[in-house]
Amino acid sequence: MALYDVVFPLKLGPLTYSGPSGLAPGTVVEAEVGHTLKKGILLRQAERPPGGAIKAISSVGGAPLLGNALLNLMTWMSGYYLAKEGMILKEFSGGQWPISLGAEPPPDPRPYELVPASIKTESGGDHWPLTPVLEQIKKRAYKGFLLHAPSTGYAESLLQALLGEGVRGAIVLCPEIAQAESVFEAVSETAGERACLFHSGMTKKLRREALKRMISNRADIVVGVRSAVFAPLREVSLIAVLDEESPSYKKEDGLRYHTRDVAVMRGYFEGAAVLLSSICPSVESYYNALREKYTLLTGAVPPAKGLPKGLKVRVVDMRSAKKASPCLSKELLDKASKTGSAAFVINRKGYSLLECADCGHVPLCENCGIPLVFHKGGSATNIAGARSHNIAGARSPLLRCHYCGFFTGAEDRCRKCGGHKLKPVGAGIERVKEEIRAHLKREPTEIVGGGPRPPAILGAEPPTVVGTKVIARRPELKGKFPLIGVINGDSYLQIPDFRAQERAFQEFLHLSEKLSAGGELLIQSRTPSNPLFKYIRGFDFEGFYNNELNQRKALGYPPFVKTALVTLRAGVSGPLNLRGAEALGPVETLGARGKKHLKLLIKAPSRDLLLKAIKALGDNASDVDIDPA
Repeated sequence: MALYDVVFPLKLGPLTYSGPSGLAPGTVVEAEVGHTLKKGILLRQAERPPGGAIKAISSVGGAPLLGNALLNLMTWMSGYYLAKEGMILKEFSGGQWPISLGAEPPPDPRPYELVPASIKTESGGDHWPLTPVLEQIKKRAYKGFLLHAPSTGYAESLLQALLGEGVRGAIVLCPEIAQAESVFEAVSETAGERACLFHSGMTKKLRREALKRMISNRADIVVGVRSAVFAPLREVSLIAVLDEESPSYKKEDGLRYHTRDVAVMRGYFEGAAVLLSSICPSVESYYNALREKYTLLTGAVPPAKGLPKGLKVRVVDMRSAKKASPCLSKELLDKASKTGSAAFVINRKGYSLLECADCGHVPLCENCGIPLVFHKGGSATNIAGARSHNIAGARSPLLRCHYCGFFTGAEDRCRKCGGHKLKPVGAGIERVKEEIRAHLKREPTEIVGGGPRPPAILGAEPPTVVGTKVIARRPELKGKFPLIGVINGDSYLQIPDFRAQERAFQEFLHLSEKLSAGGELLIQSRTPSNPLFKYIRGFDFEGFYNNELNQRKALGYPPFVKTALVTLRAGVSGPLNLRGAEALGPVETLGARGKKHLKLLIKAPSRDLLLKAIKALGDNASDVDIDPA
């Protein structure tokens, strides 16, 4: 008999059990947790017996389900993200735990082959920048690469060629489901049945079948979103992270991990090549490449500076520009009327805010205290509880909080002074659509999420689209528009986040990919002198990133410091001794359903000092988010 540490997909650390000698780590076992039999994973042989009675393992599965690399990754994530191993195992299973295995034997693996040095890419050239990646795959040793690509399509075509030439055991990560499905279609053309799709938008049955194919080695190439980084492949030689800068890679609830960082560590434990790619890499990844932590690769045309495909960028000063309406410049509408096809980007749903012309009152959320958004069309049938609040019909006007979900019927008088002079302030999607109908005589298609592709976009007619910034991340929109108008460019910069400028630069660059050859990106702004617009007009990547790195170094932000966002328990007050770390806050924030939290941002020059500062908070910390997005 021997003692083993077993992890269950619960919010628990490893529990120690007795079992037969010689059990291998990664084996599925069944044992009692409390008074219920649960299936878990044998993590390792226990170093020392715990106090008290030790329960026995009830039953043991066959061959190990998880390899040493995934078990090492679990242990690393537990220490880095300060999370219980059980929470990490739950992420590994993708909500499909446990998995019953079939008896089908795995196919014999093919040898690794180098791709010929001359391969045609989307750009039409013969340049092959991934030769170092292929050489690293053949060595079966870890190394990180950052591909600064001239376009997302260029990176995807290189990857497709790479996977079609003998590379086995690959994980391809995308930030959005729509992109993952598009990439999967392309990869399947060369990899056939070896390719497997895995994301949360699939049914449980399809996800379970996908996991079985991975475990049985019928599929050795996995394309997916965040959770695919934990794909239980028998061997991994390559992990590719497309659009590595995307905020979607950071999980914001439960176990808050960053997929890009987890992918790098899995590659390290697997002895695999890790390829990060982007048309505008994150500041952190670019900094790591400058420090030679990653090897920097460039596309056929180095994308550091210059306008691609003859695209134009114009910033319209809304302080002095002629306006066709309060939210649309005459220049934007005139150009849209000539092109016949255009996209209008506005980062607010609904119609507008409402303001009383007599007293200046703006209705506020009773939970959050932030302004309610006026929805002229209502959409009450899409809001849970609408009928119980006696809101009349689907088209009834509503005031809605986009933060906590609170809503109430819109009235025709001010709730503060009783006045009837209520006026719209600002603009949302509903108002922009209304203006397009009035001025352009077109019915625009609305895009506000990453769901199915609207038929109007894929049809033969030139599309006119109104949507949020998700337009920038929809692959089917690439090259669709001769004109894209950003209604309020300042909204990207007014976010209270040190990454606001970086995110804005990245979003504008992704929007430019949706332009057809010779197209124009027109940004409306009341602060056109902001340095960001200078870098965008020239597509000056190096200039922007060097400036951003200098600012972050001066102000003490990542990548020059380590950070953690700590949620404090109620009642914490007075100075906090954080042992050499800097604290910003605490400040009161709002969570789901208007629940208030105290948040503290901790900055430290090293990870050791950061952990000491978190430990110094003791029981005052109820939740910790390492490397907050």
